Amino acid sequence: MPERLRLTKNAQFYRVDEPVEDELVRSIIDTASDNMNPDSEFVIDQFRQERNVDDLNLSFVYSVRVFPSNRPVYFLDDDFEDTVYAFILIIETGNYLAVLKKSCANIFDLMDENFTLVSSKEFSSSFSD
Repeated sequence: MPERLRLTKNAQFYRVDEPVEDELVRSIIDTASDNMNPDSEFVIDQFRQERNVDDLNLSFVYSVRVFPSNRPVYFLDDDFEDTVYAFILIIETGNYLAVLKKSCANIFDLMDENFTLVSSKEFSSSFSD
């Protein structure tokens, strides 16, 4: 994963009931980047890269995309826009998938159709003091 990417503290976790195919992951990141500025390029675009963290005996697969997106300026009446940089990061490990994103197009329907959202209660109960 690119070391220069600073992540938000928000994540959504999903349970995976069937093996995740390349086409589905591609569809998710393509949908998330639907709001990319026309005629621009991805800053980062990595698809299903394998990563091992030997110290933690952890392996996972990640897909990440960073791209520019225009947002309307709401505090002015004119047609001003801000350019922001959006990202989506999907981490696949075991039977779970984590999604971290900011300023992306809506992927909720696609995620709900294909995965089971892990509730905050279920998530927090998996940790012990």
